[in-house]
Amino acid sequence: MLQAFLHGFLLALGLILPLGVQNVFIFNQGICHQRLWGALPAVITAALCDTLLISLAVGGVSLLLFEAEGFKALLILGGIAFLVYMAWQTWQSQPAGLASDSGDSGPGCESRAQSAAASDRDDGALSNRADASGATSAVSDAAPKDVTRWTPGRQILFAMSVSLLNPHAIMDTIGVIGTGSVAYTDHAEKMTYTLSCIVVSWIWFFLLMLAGRRVGRSSRGVALQRAINRLSALFMAFSALLLARNL
Repeated sequence: MLQAFLHGFLLALGLILPLGVQNVFIFNQGICHQRLWGALPAVITAALCDTLLISLAVGGVSLLLFEAEGFKALLILGGIAFLVYMAWQTWQSQPAGLASDSGDSGPGCESRAQSAAASDRDDGALSNRADASGATSAVSDAAPKDVTRWTPGRQILFAMSVSLLNPHAIMDTIGVIGTGSVAYTDHAEKMTYTLSCIVVSWIWFFLLMLAGRRVGRSSRGVALQRAINRLSALFMAFSALLLARNL
């Protein structure tokens, strides 16, 4: 049982540590929201999506999918396109502290300039800006002042997209975690292996949110967020190259 737990825990930890788009999104939510509960929709949704993928992978879906003709090649092509696009977007994004001047603030945060431009296209633009101004004035000086915090619904939809529509994450879960579960024929050991993988996702996303909140309150938050965005973009581009080698 202990071996199954350690196997699943270390395997899942190795897969989730790299700075992918899912991690950057959760991290940015921690930066953008002053209160912890504000980023919970994104954290819980991402963790639930990982729980679903891990459960399906261990349940045998991985073997069925990879036996389908052309499925693996299609998944790899989709993964390359997804990673290249998200790498470019993440590289071009600006930290929350600079977003008001230069536009895109990365996955999970929206500059007030972007928000105002979007609201200008709506019939109720004036009232929307008045409400946003009132909400912003109540925010503490410790929180980023030039970002519009995403609503729970928007957080949930984006978290689902970067979790369930990310071919690279699907390949990691189905191809690695699902394949690893084949080593366990005993039901109790397989359940232990599965639960340990799931626990890693839940703990990791909560820790990312807390780390993002701490960075958002730091005087060096802008520099740290820029460095993390750039490292994440480079890792995603490198992952796309590794996927291309499998074609």
